[in-house]
Amino acid sequence: MQKQLPPKIAAELAALPYQYIKSKPTKNSRLSPLLKKQFEISLSESAIKGTSGGLPFQLFNKTYGFAITARGKLESNKDHHVIAIRGTKVMVPDWMTNLNIGFVSGPNNKDVHAGFMKAFNSLKPAFEK
Repeated sequence: MQKQLPPKIAAELAALPYQYIKSKPTKNSRLSPLLKKQFEISLSESAIKGTSGGLPFQLFNKTYGFAITARGKLESNKDHHVIAIRGTKVMVPDWMTNLNIGFVSGPNNKDVHAGFMKAFNSLKPAFEK
């Protein structure tokens, strides 16, 4: 059983969410042959949107692409699921999230950056499907 992703695949998966910040992936979106071989990634279903920014963006229910999910399809990773979540992009809502400083109690009562937790909570319903 594969215990960790090779760096090249991990980097490609990590880069995917940045491609879909402002729009949903299309059938013409390209995945590398390496990703296609190792993972099942339905770009139309796997792109997950979430909320970033402060109250003005939340009031207008403004969402951005944040994550991509993938499911392993080789014998070595067929029971594995990957969630690639993007970090900060140079845009006002993301920096407003970053400025939401302080800590809140996250899972297992561990301290989590308040802005990250708020953004992550907007993604959670999609992960629970």
